[in-house]
Amino acid sequence: VTRRYLKEIIGDYRMELLACPVETTLVLIVDKWKVLILRNLMDGIKRFGEQKKSIGTVSQKAMTAQLRDMEEKELLTRKVCAEVPSRAEYNPHRDLKPVLDAMWAWGADYKAKNSDLFFIVFLLLRFLYPSSHKSNGPKSIA
Repeated sequence: VTRRYLKEIIGDYRMELLACPVETTLVLIVDKWKVLILRNLMDGIKRFGEQKKSIGTVSQKAMTAQLRDMEEKELLTRKVCAEVPSRAEYNPHRDLKPVLDAMWAWGADYKAKNSDLFFIVFLLLRFLYPSSHKSNGPKSIA
C-alpha cells in the first residue's frame, strides 16, 4: 500500500478508515525519515537543527516536509519560540515510545540472532572474491 494510493482512496489520510491497526501504524510512521525522526525525539524535545544533524543525509526540504506531515498527523507537536533568529522545538507524542521501544528490541534481537550468519557470509565472500587479486571469478576450493 503506497501513500499515493491511500491518498487517492482516503483523501486527507484519515487512517481510522483502515481496518487493520498495524497497517494504520505503519502507514503513519514508516517513511524514509519518519522513524529516524521519531527515534531521535524519544529522548525529548529537539530543535530542527539538532534533528537534521543527528540524521545526517536528509535535506532541509525533506526534513521540513516530514516534520510538517508528522505534525499534521499529530505524531508530534511543534512549538515556535519567540526568539531572533526564530526557532521551533519538536516534541513527540509519548504514546509512540512503547511502539518504537518494541521495534528497537525486536531489531536488536534479530541482529543478535543473525549476526553470525552475516559474518560467515562476509568471510566466505572475502575468500571467494579477494580484493587483492584481479580474479575473473571465484577461487577454486578443491
